[in-house]
Amino acid sequence: ELFANLFRRDFHAKYKGSVLGVFWSLLNPLALLAVYLVVFGLLWSGGDIPHYPLYLLAGLVCWIFFSTSLQVAARSMIDSAELIKKVRFPRQLVSFSAVATQAVTFAVMLGVLVVLSLIFIPEARATVWLALPLAVLFAGFVAGLALLVACLNVLFRDVEHILTAALLPWFFLTPVLWSFAQLPADVR
Repeated sequence: ELFANLFRRDFHAKYKGSVLGVFWSLLNPLALLAVYLVVFGLLWSGGDIPHYPLYLLAGLVCWIFFSTSLQVAARSMIDSAELIKKVRFPRQLVSFSAVATQAVTFAVMLGVLVVLSLIFIPEARATVWLALPLAVLFAGFVAGLALLVACLNVLFRDVEHILTAALLPWFFLTPVLWSFAQLPADVR
């Protein structure tokens, strides 16, 4: 019950006063997709990756969930310090509710990705459904990392700043915009 209340609080705070509400969850990743498609898909020609827009969308869906969850969770314990000091409850629920709020965006974008994959890659119909259990495992992994980051940030306040600084280069070093096949053989 407490987790549901924390989730509801975080979810309402995220979209409070917003006309479009949850639609913003789609708009931001789609805007990023459009920019990256122009820059990397047209100018860089997508590195000859088949179905590059879907490849890019799959990477962005996972990356946006990962990075925003970690950033929001890093501050979650500090932002809820008054509640933590007043009420006795499992503290991990605070960071888990922050991740659950971001999981709504992840689920919506994953749904869009699955539908687009079914439409544009008919041969993937048998395997695209594996995305759902893999997404649950990924969400659990992100929740665990988020809890670790939140706890470390309580002890060392520099963690949230280091995390913010590390996420941008980390994004470009992960195969979201490129694939391992594009790397030189000695680097692979």
